[in-house]
Amino acid sequence: MCELLARYAAKRLAGGATARSAGRFAEVPWTGRGLPQVATAYDIAVRAYERIGEPAAQARLLTDFARECFQSGDYTRAIRYQGQVADVAMAIGDEAGHGEALSAIAHAHLLLKNHEKAVRFAERALTLLTYANRPGAASRALTTVANARHGQNRHAEALSAALNAEALARSANDLPGHVAALLVLGLAQRATGSAEDASRSWRAALLTSRRVGDPYLTRETAAFLTSVGHPLT
Repeated sequence: MCELLARYAAKRLAGGATARSAGRFAEVPWTGRGLPQVATAYDIAVRAYERIGEPAAQARLLTDFARECFQSGDYTRAIRYQGQVADVAMAIGDEAGHGEALSAIAHAHLLLKNHEKAVRFAERALTLLTYANRPGAASRALTTVANARHGQNRHAEALSAALNAEALARSANDLPGHVAALLVLGLAQRATGSAEDASRSWRAALLTSRRVGDPYLTRETAAFLTSVGHPLT
């Protein structure tokens, strides 16, 4: 029954949007359409897994749906489901899973411009991910801190977080995470009067995005650099 409900939910998600672009739903008004019904199916499946004592399956389903909510732009719903993932992970002693769920919550708060909440959740995530020896994931949490502090015009704090995020991503060989860290590092460097350092960071971000071989990442990196006036050569 659990598997049937999960397959139903996944099918509704796959068939609901008219198109996808690089892992994101097309611009369609999900709220009030397919997503709530899919949420109901997921909720029932999650409760069923809870009843038969399979927390790992619970967490997997919750994570899948939270990601779909995130990709559809429903960040508030994504926070709700990632919060449930965090609760399950904490209950079974999964520090890495707990930390990654809190980091996802932080990222959603960042996109909602809840900067202080983004920092609070990201810092909690950082502690757990550091303990679990997940430098790549820890780097992404720090990148969220850097972006939030930049959004608050607290540029010295943004610079410190971005420098640490860049070092962690590089040590983990997390190329997409490294790109994200370098982009916000450039913002923080420019805001603190280091235009040449910013240019070097952004150039490195562009080159690294090309190394990844993901057209979406390269395109989004180029669009960001164009928006800040950095040349693409």
